[in-house]
Amino acid sequence: MNDRKKILIVDDETGPRVSLQMILSLAYDVTTAESGSRALQLLAAERFDAVLLDLVMPGDLSGIETLRAIRADSIPVEVLVLTGSSELSTAVECLRLGARDYLAKPYDSAAILAALSTVLQQSEGKAAVAEREEILAELSHEFRTPLHAICGYTEILDEEISEALSQDQRCALGRIQSNSKRLLDYLEGLFFLAESEMGGQPTPARDFQVRPWLERVLRGPLPQGDTQTVEIEIECEEELTACAHPETLERLLNALTRDAGDVEPRTKLRVVAQRAGQGAVEFRLDSGDRTPDESSTRGERDDHLAQCDTLAREVVRRAASRLDARVSPQWRGLRRTNGVRIEVPAQAPQQGPAGHRRP
Repeated sequence: MNDRKKILIVDDETGPRVSLQMILSLAYDVTTAESGSRALQLLAAERFDAVLLDLVMPGDLSGIETLRAIRADSIPVEVLVLTGSSELSTAVECLRLGARDYLAKPYDSAAILAALSTVLQQSEGKAAVAEREEILAELSHEFRTPLHAICGYTEILDEEISEALSQDQRCALGRIQSNSKRLLDYLEGLFFLAESEMGGQPTPARDFQVRPWLERVLRGPLPQGDTQTVEIEIECEEELTACAHPETLERLLNALTRDAGDVEPRTKLRVVAQRAGQGAVEFRLDSGDRTPDESSTRGERDDHLAQCDTLAREVVRRAASRLDARVSPQWRGLRRTNGVRIEVPAQAPQQGPAGHRRP
């Protein structure tokens, strides 16, 4: 199988076209075109990895016109432009149109090979990321869809026929609800970390009403043991609004509350949301008034924390970074502190690379 990259050289002058073909043929499969029109025909007929495109081609499509046509047709190919010193301003325009680099004439073989190698390596990296994103999106759909269906149907059963069930049946339904939500929360955390690791476009902040958002996020049983014994109390003004990315904030809140019921089921979770300084919004989570589960030993609770802390802690760290939020104290599980405070600024930051916080 031929794994060599395919390169298209577009130049109306025979000498430069042939010399480039000789330079590149040792490492690549090279095709040449004497005009922009011919280049477009070749690109429509077969797949190329990169195009070396001369800007000045009198009598036919110019280099910049050819590049515009390539982009208009959404042809997936990397373009490097070749230009004389007098056309540098045009070369800059080509970069705005998506050309990956420009090489000034006269050029040497080392410069051509180095520039082409760099562009092709970067292109392979982008292709790998796109493939991972596609796989992740498919997995996300395959896992989330049935779990959301299970959560939805068990909620309907709980609302409509709960009174007709025996105590054992209600306990079984409660286990299905809580374990389904636990699994969904874990999967949401894992997918969130995977999506963060791959980077992508910044997640824009938007205004949202805090109280209905909290009621939705905290609706239903927390992931825990046999029955729902966590009482959730929300304190929030009806008109309170926040400017953030609510889905990322939901990941953070879920990670903080995930082990609340599992570790010590008979507890109260108090969630307070209020306005802080300079337009920020503060969320306080207090898991006080605890009644330890007599059926669980302290060692069992510590074992659970050891299992869930790593994922939850990383979700909290990454989500807080994306939101530019402050979480205090440094979190190692809601059970290990008397409370947690999250302060979200008035506007979320523009994100750089994944996991990097705005300075």
